[in-house]
Amino acid sequence: MTKVVAIDIGHGSNTFPPSKGVYKNGKEYAEHDFNSKLGVELDKLLKHNGFKMLMKQKPFSPDVGLTTRTNYYNAKGVDLVYSLHANYNVNSDVNGRCVFYWHTANDAKELANIIVDEIKKAGYSTHGNGLHASKPNSWTNLHICRETHMTAVLVENGFMSGDKDFELIFGSKQKHYVKGMARVHAKAICRYYGVRFKDLDGTTVADKPSKPSDNIKVGDKVYLSKSASKYVTGQNIPSYVKGKTYTVQQVKGNKVLLKEIYSWVYKSDLGSMSSGGSSSNAEYVYLPSGASSWRFYPTNVAPTKGNEKAFLNPRKFGGLKYKVLGKPQAHVVTIQTSDFGKGNIYVHPSTGALIK
Repeated sequence: MTKVVAIDIGHGSNTFPPSKGVYKNGKEYAEHDFNSKLGVELDKLLKHNGFKMLMKQKPFSPDVGLTTRTNYYNAKGVDLVYSLHANYNVNSDVNGRCVFYWHTANDAKELANIIVDEIKKAGYSTHGNGLHASKPNSWTNLHICRETHMTAVLVENGFMSGDKDFELIFGSKQKHYVKGMARVHAKAICRYYGVRFKDLDGTTVADKPSKPSDNIKVGDKVYLSKSASKYVTGQNIPSYVKGKTYTVQQVKGNKVLLKEIYSWVYKSDLGSMSSGGSSSNAEYVYLPSGASSWRFYPTNVAPTKGNEKAFLNPRKFGGLKYKVLGKPQAHVVTIQTSDFGKGNIYVHPSTGALIK
């Protein structure tokens, strides 16, 4: 099946000035201008390699709001959201490229690792190790990573404020850099999906697919891709079970039975394996995507109707996931939210909540 990639071009033509750009030697340089050039080149390469492309934010055009963008991507059910940006720091000594992914999304983390590897193979530097987990309650809490229901990454293609990166992003080396980084991103996406990358001149590059193949066996740990849509039975896969690690219980041909959810899925919807053992002892609570309102209580009151301080909306986000911080009483767990802080929620099995 042809994969659908949404190139998310950072910001818009009306976002600089006052921000999202730099001034140098009396001239203005808008980040969106660079992001657009890179997006256009990447779009061309990915189409050449057989991908179907979408762009909600058009190049060299006024800004489309982040909520509008992510609502569009989720409604369209794209396979991948790939957001293109250039970074900024007040210190001009700071240079390098980095990739952001949602901290619980194993599929996005795998792609982020591939992107960083391709960046280094192309001879470009990274900022730190090049990887940043996007998390709630931190500066890395990025809307594109958080609000998308599919595999999503945000790439900072260098520091436009950097003494080295400026020349690449806006200076005399821009044309060569745009082509080079577009090729980096296209190769990474092809590699992630197991596609043999084909350059515009017809040159092909064979990269080892990152997806598991016929060597999956009982007991292996695999994760369910965020882009997976249906179980083998035809039942829709709920968002809150995607991107998580599961144990293989049975293998039959091109499908496997996942122990923790006792459902058959196709191997093509699974991410990379790790042998045996659980990846974490932490428990998480999953609120189903069908619930539009979930009472959220302060920790110092009884979790009963009338005492709530806020309402969560799992439906808006295709389901919600929180780490269980405590269990103050039966069928009640304590969680930390980005908007309302710490509190308790009621999670009796009859509510549809799942603790794993």
